[in-house]
Amino acid sequence: MLDRKAATSASCFGFDKPQAGLFIATASAGKNDDVNKLSRNLREYIEAAAKKGLTSELMERARAEEINAFIRVGNSHEIFSRVLSDAKSQAIGDWLLAARCCKAVTVDEANSSLRKWIVPTNRSDALRVMQKPRT
Repeated sequence: MLDRKAATSASCFGFDKPQAGLFIATASAGKNDDVNKLSRNLREYIEAAAKKGLTSELMERARAEEINAFIRVGNSHEIFSRVLSDAKSQAIGDWLLAARCCKAVTVDEANSSLRKWIVPTNRSDALRVMQKPRT
């Protein structure tokens, strides 16, 4: 989105709890840009990326980032205690299972999931337009 100058900023992230598989993508436009066009471009970009799939290199980079996040949690008593006390968490079992799954998932499995779940019929869109407050 940024390299095509379709947005001034863009990001995405996924949730593993409490709504496993929830994927959120955001993009911002300049104040005079067409927000409907931005929304359409973002949807098209995500769907094209899902169809294209992940490369092994991207998969390994994402896996390393996720494993490093697990390591950071394990190395911080404060963060680890928050994970354990999270009411939505199934305590340490889910956390360890997620870490093991992250290490085990293959690029083919990840791409299969992308193609299955990142489709127009499995999407909800929200468009938030910032406006100046009335004086």
